[in-house]
Amino acid sequence: MRADVMRGEECGTLGALAELTRGGLLEPGQEGLVFVWPGSHSKLVEVDGQGRITRSQTTLAGELIQSVARHTSIAASLPAELPLALDIETAEAGARGTQGQGLERAAFLVRVAALLGTMSPEQLASFWVGAVVADDVGHLARHPILARSRPV
Repeated sequence: MRADVMRGEECGTLGALAELTRGGLLEPGQEGLVFVWPGSHSKLVEVDGQGRITRSQTTLAGELIQSVARHTSIAASLPAELPLALDIETAEAGARGTQGQGLERAAFLVRVAALLGTMSPEQLASFWVGAVVADDVGHLARHPILARSRPV
C-alpha cells in the first residue's frame, strides 16, 4: 500500500526546493517538507533535511474526473468539454455530497440532477469536479506524510 512511482515530479520537487531555499522562503536543511502537486495525478512528495525525496503518495483524481465524465452513465449529463471555470457554489455542493455520502453516490447524484433538470450541464460538471477534488483532498490530508510534515 506504500508503493508509488514518479514520472518527472522529482525534477519539479528538487527544482522548487532549490528555488525556495535560494529565495529565502525555506531554511537550508529544513526537515519535514512536503510538496503538494495537484493535477491529473495529485501527488504528495516528502523531502528530508538533506534534500532527498523520501517517499510520495499519488492519486488519479484528474484522470478519474475525465474517465467517469466520458465513459459512464453520467457522460450524457455533462457538457462535451468540462468547463475551465467552475460554478463555485455547485462545486461546493459536490464536495458536501462526497463528504456526506461518498464519491460513488455523488457521481450518481449528477445523473439524478440531470434527469430532474435541477442543474445545467455546466453546473453538473462543477458538482462532479467538486466531489472528486473534495474526496482527493480529504484522503491526502489524512495521509501519514502530512501528519508530521510542513506542506509547501
